[in-house]
Amino acid sequence: MTVVRTPQEIIITLPTTMQEDRLQSILDYITYCEASVKSQATQVEADDLATEAMQGWWAKNQHKFLKP
Repeated sequence: MTVVRTPQEIIITLPTTMQEDRLQSILDYITYCEASVKSQATQVEADDLATEAMQGWWAKNQHKFLKP
């Protein structure tokens, strides 16, 4: 792995042997960091949003996990 910093960007070079799911996790984390640095939301607001999202997901998917 190499990291090169230029005035406009940071370039990271990874080996092709890296597992795609791990790479996707890293990219998701970087995306989260980039988005959250600009956020003015409080931790409580973030927690409330996460709870709301999980409740919505469960309402749509619970039939896949519960026996009738």
